[in-house]
Amino acid sequence: MKEVIIMGEAVNRTKIFEKYQSKWVALTNDDKVISAGATAKEVLAKAIKKGFESPIIAKMPDLRFDYLL
Repeated sequence: MKEVIIMGEAVNRTKIFEKYQSKWVALTNDDKVISAGATAKEVLAKAIKKGFESPIIAKMPDLRFDYLL
């Protein structure tokens, strides 16, 4: 069974949002970007190729719009 990590603190990802706006990213548990691209499938494949089995995959928001995450 895989380990589940529950986060309880707010995390500021503004710099990641700005740099990877509207892209899919693979992140480590400490918010380091592993890979980025146009699709989740592409990003996951790149992350796995780099040796990360279970990265966090997320779509970064388009900052032209307001979001509540």
